[in-house]
Amino acid sequence: MLNQSRFNRSQELQETELDPAFRACPFCASGDLRAIGPLQEKPLIIIRQCRKCFAGFIDRQPNDAFLGEYYRNYYGGRARGTTMRAQQLAAHILKLAGKLPQKKQFRILDFGGGDGGVAKLIALHLLEKKRAEEIHITIVDPNASATPAEKNISVELFHELGALPAAAGYDLVLASAVLEHVKEPRKILLSLFQKMAANGLFYARTPYAYPLYRLGKIFGLRYDLQYPGHLFDMGNLFWRDVLKNLQLVSTHELQRSKTSLVETRFGKRFFQTLFAHLLKAPSRIFGNAYHLVGGWEVIIKRK
Repeated sequence: MLNQSRFNRSQELQETELDPAFRACPFCASGDLRAIGPLQEKPLIIIRQCRKCFAGFIDRQPNDAFLGEYYRNYYGGRARGTTMRAQQLAAHILKLAGKLPQKKQFRILDFGGGDGGVAKLIALHLLEKKRAEEIHITIVDPNASATPAEKNISVELFHELGALPAAAGYDLVLASAVLEHVKEPRKILLSLFQKMAANGLFYARTPYAYPLYRLGKIFGLRYDLQYPGHLFDMGNLFWRDVLKNLQLVSTHELQRSKTSLVETRFGKRFFQTLFAHLLKAPSRIFGNAYHLVGGWEVIIKRK
């Protein structure tokens, strides 16, 4: 079984484990690409970024057979939660989103949410604050497993997004630290946006590591991009134009776009946490003009 430390570090893949190289951006289909550097030499895998939509991606991605085995071995049938404390992430999303719509029946879609722990904590908060009377949580995850039921909270599990009812309208859609893992992020994002109810909110958190990788190259350091776990890199420039690239400007609005929170805690990983805070700190002054942050997050509203 793969352990988590190996999962969070890059691995070299063989030719038989790879799809053919992209000839255009897999997100917007533009051929205007720049090479950031080689990820591995044999077979050659190149780190690229699209100059049109600013999606970063690995030009040769693992084939479906490899990824199926990769994640199956990692999870090993275990329930999967989030990469940080569920309480921390739920509180952060609630603060970032502001006042969520008040409805008798509130619906949450947790894409890639594992056991749905974050969605459940948000649901409990909404019930406590009397923002809703009943809450329905839909978890979409290949390794989905629901947390124990609570009064006035129902949970439904799906293993893939395409299995959801087409007309479902969700008041809150979560996609935290998951879009970088999927091979078709454009298709996934379009589907998630279409499933939002009027005035519904979408939260996403994605890696924004390529600027750090480029800086490391200057000083002869190698920044680990966690391939093949991370296939895409989506930072502030990507999210700034994502609605325009998806032709959703008339129906959706980017409300918040900022440096993501720090995942680790001082009590467990003191120096890693300190470094992350120091790295992100200049963004408080320079805002979206500062790119050495490691991760990004957004709130998008359906009009």
